[in-house]
Amino acid sequence: MTALERRYRRLLTWYPKDHQARHEEEMLAVLLAASTPGQSSPAWRDAFDLARGGLAIRARRAASPGSRRRRGARDPPLRCRRSCAG
Repeated sequence: MTALERRYRRLLTWYPKDHQARHEEEMLAVLLAASTPGQSSPAWRDAFDLARGGLAIRARRAASPGSRRRRGARDPPLRCRRSCAG
């Protein structure tokens, strides 16, 4: 594994784990194919784009209906669960 590949893999951790599991190898192949010979670190634009893309997916998932992280979708406080349980 080259230093460039290791650095790209680290940048891909911005993406959710399930996304990485499905797309990491393909994304890595495209990134390495687009790199220049002798390149040892990702271009700042690539790094920024990977971080932005990963955060965008995480934000979309957090805001989607049914997400437990969405405001208002949290579990009720423990005292309410106890008293409301009957």
